[in-house]
Parts: sequence; structure tokens; C-alpha cells
Amino acid sequence: MNFSNTFPKITLPLLSQGVTMKVLLTFLALSLFSANTYAAKATHGMVLFGKEHLMAYHLPMFHKIHAKQVVFSYTLPQLLKDQLLSYQDALLTFVPEPFDLDAFLAAPHPLKGDVYLGHFEKDGELVMSGVTLENVYVQYNKPLKKPEGLENHYVFFGTQTDLYQVHLIDGGLPVDHILKASTTAKPWEFEHLIGWFSKPKSSSPELINEGETWTVTISYETHCRLHDCPTITKKLEVTSERTYFKDDVM
Repeated sequence: MNFSNTFPKITLPLLSQGVTMKVLLTFLALSLFSANTYAAKATHGMVLFGKEHLMAYHLPMFHKIHAKQVVFSYTLPQLLKDQLLSYQDALLTFVPEPFDLDAFLAAPHPLKGDVYLGHFEKDGELVMSGVTLENVYVQYNKPLKKPEGLENHYVFFGTQTDLYQVHLIDGGLPVDHILKASTTAKPWEFEHLIGWFSKPKSSSPELINEGETWTVTISYETHCRLHDCPTITKKLEVTSERTYFKDDVM
């Protein structure tokens, strides 16, 4: 028996089909937007360092939303700063509330979270809760580069009497490495040493060792009224005194 004509065909009006498709597409778009928005917010653990200038180092990973090496300065109310610095040279890490790292870098804002004595993912002990890092200023922001067999580079942060070296994940070994350092630079020379655009090379494709003294060559223009101001080249000694933090980048 042929049943093809037994039951009437049910078809939606063209307008209804269009509305249904529009609703479906809108739902899918909102779902994708919500998923992306949710995925963008994540926990970004950090290392806190510095005494004269308070600084934070974002612990990067080779993962899309974590694959940026970031260093920023911040301030704390005096009482909280005194409490933070009371731990002397011990390792301190910070776990902020989940946030969108890209949005933060585009428009830096205060970060609220908890401070741990030691590494928060290992043997860290919670010592300060609900701390807000204020007046955030991003000093370094670069995407990670996977190892390419290149030499390892370091960049300087801090002050002349509170100096630190941060290893760059820019093709060398994928290792987070922060060293406490000192330098023989004079005050007017030191200003050319500090900053993200100073990239001293180590003497080998290995990380810098504790106690190693090495030479950094800096060049800068003198202040003069002539059109062609002479460029000064100086060799400064830097001593990498001790490791403050070291861990592999995952």
C-alpha cells in the first residue's frame, strides 16, 4: 500500500522557517560568545618581588590564555606593604581572582587576591587574604616563544639598590628565572640599564648562575645642543647574587 498520500505533509511557512533559523543562529552565537567570555577569564598565578618597587611576574604557560610573559609594578597601602615586606627575602606568590589577561593588558586595573608564602601550587602557605594590587603599571608584555636553540636573555627591573633580572621566554630555555642582582653602574648609567628594552645576553645558552659576574654593554646618546650628539658606550658589571624564583614553563 502506498501511504504517501495518506497523511498530509506538514511544512512551516517561509516566515516561520526564517524566524526559526534566526533564533537558532542567535542562540549559537550567544553560546559561542558566552563560552569565549568564560574561557578568557582564568586564574593567573604570579610571583611577587621587589622591595623599593613592588612588582609582579605573571607565571606563563604555553597555552593560549596564559602564553604571555608579563611584569608589572603596583602599590599597596603602607600597612599591607609593611606586612608583605616583613617576609624579607622569602618567595611570595599571588593568586588573583579570575580575570581576562588580554583585557587587563589593554586596560590595566587593580587585582584582588591572596598572597602565599612559597609557591601557591606546591607548599605555599596562605598569609594574606583579599589583598588588592593598586596603581598597576605594565612594564613588560611579550608573547612566549618556544625554544629555538638561541641564547638566553635577561631583562632588568627594580632600582639601583634593589635590582632583579628576569629571564625572557623568547626562544631560549623555557624556564621562569628571577635573580636578585647588583651592579656597579653610576646613577646616570643605571637609567639606561633598567627597562624592558635592555636585553643583556648570557655568555652561553645556559641560564645565569648564582654568584656570576658578567658585563653588560649599554649605549646612549648624550644631552647636547648639537644636531649630532655623540653616542656613549659603557660596559657595566652585573653580579647575579641569588635565585629568587626558578621553575619550568609548562
